[in-house]
Amino acid sequence: LPASRLDFAGRLQEIPDWVWEPARKGRGKVLFDASLEAKPHEPLRTRTLHDFLERAHVSSDQAVYLTQDRGYADAYFAYCKASGERPMPVMVHDYWVGEVIQQHAEDGGKAFEARLEAFRARPDRREKTFLSLNRSLRPSKALFLLRLMHDGLWNHGLISTGGFELQRQQLRLNQAQLLDYLFGDPAFADLNRLLRPMTPRLEAVGRIDFEVPGTPRRLGAAMDHPLAEFGRTWFTVVTETEMASRPVRITEKALKPLMNFHPFIMLGNPGSLGLLREYGSKRFRRSSTRPTTRNLIPGGASRWCFARSNGSAILIMPSSSGFAVASKKP
Repeated sequence: LPASRLDFAGRLQEIPDWVWEPARKGRGKVLFDASLEAKPHEPLRTRTLHDFLERAHVSSDQAVYLTQDRGYADAYFAYCKASGERPMPVMVHDYWVGEVIQQHAEDGGKAFEARLEAFRARPDRREKTFLSLNRSLRPSKALFLLRLMHDGLWNHGLISTGGFELQRQQLRLNQAQLLDYLFGDPAFADLNRLLRPMTPRLEAVGRIDFEVPGTPRRLGAAMDHPLAEFGRTWFTVVTETEMASRPVRITEKALKPLMNFHPFIMLGNPGSLGLLREYGSKRFRRSSTRPTTRNLIPGGASRWCFARSNGSAILIMPSSSGFAVASKKP
């Protein structure tokens, strides 16, 4: 059952009785699939799901909750213990990571060699400094783009964005609701106060797409393409879906620069690089002995400021100056 929105909770009578029989008799499981997003645990969600199972005459241990949120299980089990509820198992599934990897299930080796050849052919001087993908205008993306405008750095990069209209459509929000969504996180209160007044400038930009020959203009969120823009810039700034104060997830956004041999700065959740290593990627060699940002800076807003202060020097570096390139080996 798709559990991201819980739309099914009031439609129990539409599900034939025979569908429930395997779970009632212990021969099957009811899967609540919330892996499209990483919604944190909420007591109301748990009560809704448990009530649904009770009305279906299915024990909670015959159900499974699937999520991207690595912190969901601990919060859920703690709630069940305190309330006396019998918990269901919780499993983690990185839906969007799976989507982008699945694209290369059959041509992985060929794609790797082509991307490696493209990487080695990139020029030592480039048109722009950084690349910003991720069309959805989530809070982290909006704050990053507005900060570029505030600091006069917009023209230093190649930027894609779906704009405000696309985000209003996707989230089914009016303008006031969208602004509350983008600037409502109290952890980013200072940045929100500074940047929210500049919203009309960002909205005036509209939608910016990168064209891929032979593909439709509207690309799927998880689609991985060897964009020409990787060769026109030095690195990617990855704006993840959220910047929480705890480990949550990674999405396809972090994989796209990796799969195209493009260095990146990530604005995401604590532990994101560790999750990438779980998938087999290797970090760039450390250039200092400072503690990792996961141990040093747990808060999302604090990590944002740390990333900006440490990345500002390369964000403003003229693209024509280039970086020291010792070799073209990845």
